[in-house]
Amino acid sequence: MVATLLQLRHWQDSAALFSHTLNVTQNNYVIHNNYANLLRDSGRIDQAIEHYTICMQLRNDSPEVHNNFGNALVAKGRIPEAIVHYQKAIELAESQRSARHLPVLTEAHYNLADASRIQKQFQEAIEHYTEALKLKPNDLDTLRGFGLTLVELKRFDEAIKCYRKILELEPDNIVARGLLGLALAGQGKADEAIKEFRIVLSRQPDDVEMYCNVGILLEQQGKTDEAIKQYRRALQINPAYDKARRLLNAALTKQDRQKEKFER
Repeated sequence: MVATLLQLRHWQDSAALFSHTLNVTQNNYVIHNNYANLLRDSGRIDQAIEHYTICMQLRNDSPEVHNNFGNALVAKGRIPEAIVHYQKAIELAESQRSARHLPVLTEAHYNLADASRIQKQFQEAIEHYTEALKLKPNDLDTLRGFGLTLVELKRFDEAIKCYRKILELEPDNIVARGLLGLALAGQGKADEAIKEFRIVLSRQPDDVEMYCNVGILLEQQGKTDEAIKQYRRALQINPAYDKARRLLNAALTKQDRQKEKFER
């Protein structure tokens, strides 16, 4: 509670400062940009967009403003518009050739890649993840997004390299561990995938999705009885989890058919 109050006080103080500065100065695009960032981070997206719009009217050649505006548009689900601003941010940062713009260039490539992936424009996403990694090779978010896109294109070998790189940099990254398992499953390497899923479960024993993943792979291996145990475990944790219920019912039906066939 104390921490929340301190954060609220910090936000109120910062917001008051920016508001006061805007009242006593004119055409201050830096303050509009910073205030918009603060509004966006506090969830006041519509107000943030208003101030980013003013920023662009004052300084349409700022790559930072275009990148930030893109982030606000993504938060509103306006992905195609955001893509236009990320492209503009990259164009401006590259044309101005300043070391000061290197961080925003890196971020804009990553943001554009993520937005393109959401739009299922996978080739464009690959291009911009690649550029972002050239500028910042060990960025975990970029490696994760790159891996997700490669999986969509069924380029599992390359995706696995991305996830293994993340685990080299951050061995306890459970998200990467689960994604690695999914990519291995996509390759048909069920035993290796199950191993990764079980590592996730050893650290997150209430992860119902992981139990389902293990169960699906066990079924593919013909181990229906073991798969049923996984689905039942998922339902013990979350009885309302429909996916596990459907998988369990289908597996039980399969088990009954197998028993009938054996008895004949």
